[in-house]
Amino acid sequence: MYGLASIIALGLVVASPVESTNPVFFGALRVRSESWGWFNPVGGGYDNNYTFSHNLLRFGGKLPVGHRLSGLRPFETVAEVASPLLLGLPGNAVAPAPGGTLGMGGQYRLTNGTQQGSMFFKTAYIHMPQQGLNPDVVLGRYEFADGLEALPSDGDLAYIQTQRIASRMISPDPFTAVGRSMDGFKVSRTINKHSQTLAGFYPTTGAFNMDGGDTISKVRQLYVADASSNATSSNRYFVGHYVDARGINAVDNTGVPNDVAIEITTLGGHVLGGKTYGKSRVDTFLWGGMQTGNWGTHVHQAYAAAAEIGFKNPATKGWWLRGGAGYFSGDANPGDGKHQSWAPQTYAPRLLFRTPVVTESNLQDLYAMAIKRNKRETIRLEAHAYRVDKPADRWYLGGPVFQSGGAFGLTGKPTAGLRDIASAVDISYDVTLNQRDTLNIYAGYVRGGAIAANSYSGRSAFLGFVQLVRKF
Repeated sequence: MYGLASIIALGLVVASPVESTNPVFFGALRVRSESWGWFNPVGGGYDNNYTFSHNLLRFGGKLPVGHRLSGLRPFETVAEVASPLLLGLPGNAVAPAPGGTLGMGGQYRLTNGTQQGSMFFKTAYIHMPQQGLNPDVVLGRYEFADGLEALPSDGDLAYIQTQRIASRMISPDPFTAVGRSMDGFKVSRTINKHSQTLAGFYPTTGAFNMDGGDTISKVRQLYVADASSNATSSNRYFVGHYVDARGINAVDNTGVPNDVAIEITTLGGHVLGGKTYGKSRVDTFLWGGMQTGNWGTHVHQAYAAAAEIGFKNPATKGWWLRGGAGYFSGDANPGDGKHQSWAPQTYAPRLLFRTPVVTESNLQDLYAMAIKRNKRETIRLEAHAYRVDKPADRWYLGGPVFQSGGAFGLTGKPTAGLRDIASAVDISYDVTLNQRDTLNIYAGYVRGGAIAANSYSGRSAFLGFVQLVRKF
């Protein structure tokens, strides 16, 4: 295995120049009508049922490989601007604790006030493609998700890796109006479907913050991974190091203000594989990680794991049946000087929890899925049962850092010593209409459990949207 130090050293080796070509322009417009029906807060009189328009325009250009500076390999230059626009946000969708923000519309309003739109550089980087042993190098502002380094060539397994394994640590958070970019570097090399990656970056503001072009310089992320794949399997080992020195009181179960820097190292990995037995196809994956470090003045020790199995057979009439469980540790003793809640970092909760009433912390998730897909269409149904791992901890939501000050990112609600958060069911339909247009339709319903009833007077929550994406 090649050392990561040698990857960096080779990144600046001068190679033969490549002839220039003309600039290439690209873009996409996303238009979404998004409806929320959040749990009814105690006291009433709040906008917990509303619909707003979510729009995002992205436009950029690329100078292909063919130009160079002294001492550098030939590289391409990419720059892209983004302009989100939110119309019809609710005016009163933030309730006193423990109600909090009533769906994402309330979070957008709380973060941005009356600001509805913005424009900023979404990406701006130089890219030196891999040439032989010289690695692929990206320098500047880019987008990145962990877990995509080496995909199986089997389409179904690649879908599962993209949808169920990737982005559990790092994600551009694409569902939100603004998303997230990374300011830093990424160096990678792939040889015979074996890939090594080293990335280091500061996240940008974004997600719910319309001013998405600012660098959060007091938050740092380092990610190192070794991954490989073949037709029917993939595996990965990774190490992540995360530092949050914003000086914001952390959200946890201690109840003690704690604005000392958070430093967390995560070690983890995944294995994914599929086999055919006669007419039946079975696939499985395991993903897991452990965290160590400091949660401010507390020692941080946490664990997480997920396991899933899928089954296909002619008897299922084209449906891909799946089931699994996820575990994200909680803290059983708020007074012992240890923080043992799994800490989500720069990830995207909505990828795993499609009506996002939970996040990856102090959570047990038992679920079943049914998927039917072809080259153009995907129908997907899910059912989840959510419980807290430790009743002495909190019911956590959100998680990703999205601004330099103000909100921590993760939010927490009291459990009152209870275990049952909620159950959820949803359905989605995604179809590629033509080479440019994609249509996405989603509806999800949540029935709150005993913990939700402790914070709200109503137990029902809903998310639905219709979205059209046009590439140009």
